[in-house]
Amino acid sequence: MTKWLNAQRLELEHWQSAIAMPVHSRAALTNAAVVSYVIWTRFGVCLADCIGGTIIDIGCGPTGRIACFGGAKKIGIDPLADEYRKLAPVLMNDYAAIYQARAEEFLPCLAESAYLVACINCLDHCEYPRDVIANMYAYCKPGGIGVVSVDCSDGSEEKHPSRTTPESVAALLVDVGWKIEHASSGKAYPHLNDAGEVVAWDDGWSPSAVAYHWKVRRQSES
Repeated sequence: MTKWLNAQRLELEHWQSAIAMPVHSRAALTNAAVVSYVIWTRFGVCLADCIGGTIIDIGCGPTGRIACFGGAKKIGIDPLADEYRKLAPVLMNDYAAIYQARAEEFLPCLAESAYLVACINCLDHCEYPRDVIANMYAYCKPGGIGVVSVDCSDGSEEKHPSRTTPESVAALLVDVGWKIEHASSGKAYPHLNDAGEVVAWDDGWSPSAVAYHWKVRRQSES
């Protein structure tokens, strides 16, 4: 357990330095919406399909990465949620509800509640990746979709202590019951100019890393 708590400590320290002062500005939310729109369309998600539905963001962090989903109920889950509220209150208040919980912890109140369940840049921070993917499936309504994006690594970094490979993640998704609709790699985070145009991409969520992405579906029950 110690190394997982250490990973959380390092993650918090990263965001405390990356976000030099609390983000109070509404402009920060607008910028987050533009960036998140580019990310989600890159993943092949139709924002219009989510209007009126619920989106669950597992390991949500403080960046407002589902800010683009207007008209949807947004729910975040993160073990550092209370600290992130202090760092980026406007971005965190965009969620209808945020649960301070580990991604591996199952929250019965969320069972089969969401059209879209996201796990972005989270799985390699977790002690039990299979439990996270199983929770995603349990939170998703039949016919709904999930998106997983993760930097695959050997688990040697203190901040990313879980060993992940494209093959192991894909196998876990199928084993839990997800149907993989699309898989890709690279182009994880966009850099935009003042006009909102993409001028460059980071291939991973961490420097020098390459992220792998899966869009999956929980099939409707017959």
